[in-house]
Amino acid sequence: MLRPARLACAALVLVCSNAATGAAFQDSGIWSVEREPLVRAGWVAGQPDTEFFDVVATARLPDGAIAIADRGLARVTVVEADGSVRFAVGGSGDGPGGFARLAQVLVDDGGHLHALDARHQRLTEWTDAGTLVGTTTLSRAAQGRRLDAVGRFERGSWYVREATRLAGTPGGETARDTVGFFRLDADGIVGEKIAEVPGIVATQVMVGGQAATRHIIFSPRALDTRFGNCLLLMTSDVPTIRVIGLEGNLRGEIQIPISVRRTTEDDRQAWIDGIIEANEAPPEAAAMIEEMGRALVMANQWPLTNRIVADDAGFVWLERFKAPEGPSGQWVVIDGGGEVVAEPVLPDGFDLLNVEGDRVIGTWSDELDRQELRVHALRRDRSGQEGLLAECR
Repeated sequence: MLRPARLACAALVLVCSNAATGAAFQDSGIWSVEREPLVRAGWVAGQPDTEFFDVVATARLPDGAIAIADRGLARVTVVEADGSVRFAVGGSGDGPGGFARLAQVLVDDGGHLHALDARHQRLTEWTDAGTLVGTTTLSRAAQGRRLDAVGRFERGSWYVREATRLAGTPGGETARDTVGFFRLDADGIVGEKIAEVPGIVATQVMVGGQAATRHIIFSPRALDTRFGNCLLLMTSDVPTIRVIGLEGNLRGEIQIPISVRRTTEDDRQAWIDGIIEANEAPPEAAAMIEEMGRALVMANQWPLTNRIVADDAGFVWLERFKAPEGPSGQWVVIDGGGEVVAEPVLPDGFDLLNVEGDRVIGTWSDELDRQELRVHALRRDRSGQEGLLAECR
């Protein structure tokens, strides 16, 4: 039961908030992430009974423990603040406590875990000691698309996000998706719409004589995060964050000081080369990727960011986009007023998932793509609850 009551650097031109200088922003060194982790957890870190394969989310418990949702292993593991294992729950399965597609883990004020199974469309709840409490099936009055994320506002109410989809389109044309956010009550019933944001652009292409639908090259996408009692929504190629209140009201917008550049045919080639390299494609497959890359529609603008994360201090972290498909590991941080405050350098191989207080939490992968949880110390000199975000608490 729910508990009512949480390609390159050249692509971004960061403008200093001091208009008098007009100089590009440079990290002053006040913000820094320690190279050596404070906490490591996982088989690679020397814990033979703890393995991570495809971590999709983490959440911190009130006592400092960390819950880790691993989609590949269909398991939620809770580790203590020192990295030792408290318990693991889940596993592949259709029955209570099992997962077909683990997508997320959240923690409520009482420390209970809530894990979303996107395939079964249900939330499973455990206590902070690993005792199964029960499951809640998500349901809608009218038939609609699947839901792939849940969230919890600071005041305790819940919401859900629709899954991204490829909109149907005739050959040679494009169609755009729109992603909706809806209230969720304690019985798992999806209620009224809170907000929506434009999503990916789909097209149909002929490859090897076969028609296929996929998103266009460098397609914009819907991005979201939560801070306090507000949703922060944006489309990845528009330098504006919409701040939506609990009632679905637009509180205002945060302008991101990032210039947008238009895509070129060199970018198309970079996408083709990147897909071939990422898939280690043999010559025959590489030829088909080349054919598809030449036939696909390409977005007019380069995406600004690949992911957006709001930390508990009120700063918004934006991951720079990198060809071919997005993740770069390079982040720009703005405060609630839209001022760029830092470009913290993260350790090599570290994938940031959460920022909480003076800690960054994420995964690290070795050359064999084996994962471990890592927590690094973060040093910064100011709070971020400025402008619109100050009103979200």
